[in-house]
Amino acid sequence: MSLIKTFTFKTFRLNKSTLVILFLIFTAFLNVCATELEVFYTDDFIYNFGSRLHKRSCTQRLPKKVTVESVKPSDLIDVYFKGEQNEVVHIIVYDPDHRLMNDKIFTPSRLAPKGTRKVGFYGGGDENEFPFCLKQYPEAPGLEIARNLLLQRIVAAVRDPYKKDLKGMQLPCTMVIIMNGSVFSGSKYISGDNLDDILRDPKRIDEIEGGFNPVELMVGIVDSFFTTPEDLRWQNVIFYTSGRGKKCHIMGIDAERTFGPAYQVRNCAGIVQTVRAHSVFFALPHMHYAAPKDSFRLRRKALEQWVEYVELENGYQTKLQQHATSDEFTLGVSITPGILSRVYQTREIVNKGISGGATFMQMLGQISPALFKVYAPTIKGIGSGEMFMHMLGQISPSLAKLYDTTTIRYLRFVSINNTYTTDEEDDYDGEYDDGSGCVASKNFLTTPPNDAKQTLLAMLISTLMVDGGR
Repeated sequence: MSLIKTFTFKTFRLNKSTLVILFLIFTAFLNVCATELEVFYTDDFIYNFGSRLHKRSCTQRLPKKVTVESVKPSDLIDVYFKGEQNEVVHIIVYDPDHRLMNDKIFTPSRLAPKGTRKVGFYGGGDENEFPFCLKQYPEAPGLEIARNLLLQRIVAAVRDPYKKDLKGMQLPCTMVIIMNGSVFSGSKYISGDNLDDILRDPKRIDEIEGGFNPVELMVGIVDSFFTTPEDLRWQNVIFYTSGRGKKCHIMGIDAERTFGPAYQVRNCAGIVQTVRAHSVFFALPHMHYAAPKDSFRLRRKALEQWVEYVELENGYQTKLQQHATSDEFTLGVSITPGILSRVYQTREIVNKGISGGATFMQMLGQISPALFKVYAPTIKGIGSGEMFMHMLGQISPSLAKLYDTTTIRYLRFVSINNTYTTDEEDDYDGEYDDGSGCVASKNFLTTPPNDAKQTLLAMLISTLMVDGGR
C-alpha cells in the first residue's frame, strides 16, 4: 500500500486527504510567523529608555507583535543600545506618528530652541515620569559619559556628615544609541531653568528665595577641576530648586567638551587661538574660601574603578560603531594617557588642598597657573546694591540697563556687610596664593553667605569679568 495513500502509526491512521489538510494548515502557520514582527511601540520605548537613564528599577514594557503587511517601512526604526552587560542590543520600534524618526530623518515634536545640534525632548508630564532628551550627531558623547562617571565618584568621595547635604542633587546620565543608522546621545533631563535666562532677567532672580548648599557647590568646583570643561558657561548650566524652593542647585549639562587643556594658546593656519576652560563654578565667591578639612577625600581605588568603567564604555561604543551608516562619525571614549595623568595629579592636589585648608582658588593655581591668572581677580561678594550696579555698568552696559530700572526693588536683599572676608590665618603651604588678600576660611559652610541671590549676582559679575558674559 502506498505511503502517500495511507500512513499508520500505532492506532493513528491518516488518509491522503487528511495529510493534505495538515500540510495546508502547517504552511499557513509558517506564513503567518514569517510575516510577524516583534516591535516596541513608541510610548513603550520612551518609557523603557527613560527609566534606564533615570536608573529606576521598574518593570520594563514588553514588545508586541505586528504583521509586516500592516506597517509602513518608514514607521519602523532599527534601534541599537546598551544592554545590562554592556552588550549591543537590537530592537525595532514602531513609530507611526513619527515622534522619533520618519525613515532617516529625526522628527521630534518638542525641539530645543537653542544649540548647534538638533535636540528633542521626551517624557515628562502626562507622557511618563522619566523625561530625557535625544541629541542627533553629538560631538563627543564618550567624554560626556566619562565625566558623568567621574562625577559619581566625586559625590561618593564626600564624607559624612557632609554627604547628607547632597540630598536633592540631580546627577546626569547619558547613553549613546543608534536609530536607523544615525548616532544619538540620550541624556536624563535635568529639570529646571537655564541659568542664562535667569541671570538676564532681574525679576526672576528676585523670585528666588532659597540658598545654595556649599557642599554641593564644592562638588561642582571639584568636578570642574578634574574635567576642565571648555564650555560650562551660563547657557550650559541648569538652575533648579528642591524642598519647596528653599534649596537651590546648579548643575552643568552638555559636557562633551571636557578633559581638554585647561589653557592653551595655539597657532592654527596663521590664526592664534586661545583655548581654555570656562566654568561658572570657578566664578563662585566660594572659590576664595576653604572647605572643611574632613569633608572630602577621593581614593585612588575610586579612580581605578572609573578607568575600568570608561574602558567598558569604550568597548561598547566600538561595537556600536558598526551599525552607524556614516563613517565620518567615530564613536569611543578618547581618554588618553595624558588625560589620565592629569586626573591622577588633580586628585593629589585636591585631597592635599582640602585636608590642608587651602582655598579652592589656591588649588586652581596648582592645577593650572594660567587658568588661575584668569579667575583670581574674581570677586568674593557684591557688597551692596550700589556697588553691584557700579561694577555691572562698567563691565556690561546692556545688562546694567536691564537691572537699572529695578535697582531699589530687586537689589534690596543685598547686605552692605557682605564683604566675604575673614581674619583667620591660612595654614596651607601651597605654592600659589589666590591673589586676593583673602586667607582661607575655617567656616566654608557659613562664609561666604550662601544666599542664592547674592551668590548668583557675585557669579554674574565674576563671569562678566573673565568671559564677557559668554
